[in-house]
Amino acid sequence: MPRPWWPLLIPFLLLLACTGTGAGPSGQNGAESTAHAEEHAPDLPRVLFQTADGASVPLWVEIADTDEERQCGLMHRLSMPQDQAMLFVFPQDVNGPFWNRNTFIPLTLAWIAADGTILDLTDMANVRPEDDPQPVQLYSPRPGTPPYRYVIEANQGWFARHGIQPGDHADLSEPLARPPQDNNPICREKGY
Repeated sequence: MPRPWWPLLIPFLLLLACTGTGAGPSGQNGAESTAHAEEHAPDLPRVLFQTADGASVPLWVEIADTDEERQCGLMHRLSMPQDQAMLFVFPQDVNGPFWNRNTFIPLTLAWIAADGTILDLTDMANVRPEDDPQPVQLYSPRPGTPPYRYVIEANQGWFARHGIQPGDHADLSEPLARPPQDNNPICREKGY
């Protein structure tokens, strides 16, 4: 009578259990962790948020630091990697609104003071590419919010998912140290 083969698997399974499978302390395997780290375009500078509970949360940003780039922003895009955003840099403190013209991605805007303090967070509705004419809404921080120097547009809900709130701090030193670059071919193509 032939012997069953499954008992031969027991030593292999025990060895596998003792050596691990690449799972990290959170129980996620290496492939999953790598996929998370790749949810942004390569070579982008990073903003590092410090939350009230001491967590550090990175977000990779494209930079809009000219009038043309700030006007175009994330217009005409159909998607954006999860951990990527756009940082709008102004030469001085401002308090004007942002619009959602041709903005096909729902976004959350972080209004940030010159010292990196997050002043407010505002959800921005997206418009549909097929809408003609494009409806336009204006978005501002809450009344009474001080002027801002920077705005970050991230995928809607990104800040909430990472526990980032008004009063938390954004370290903008890495993106602000970058020399100006034309990183937005969509804007150039559309004539901005």
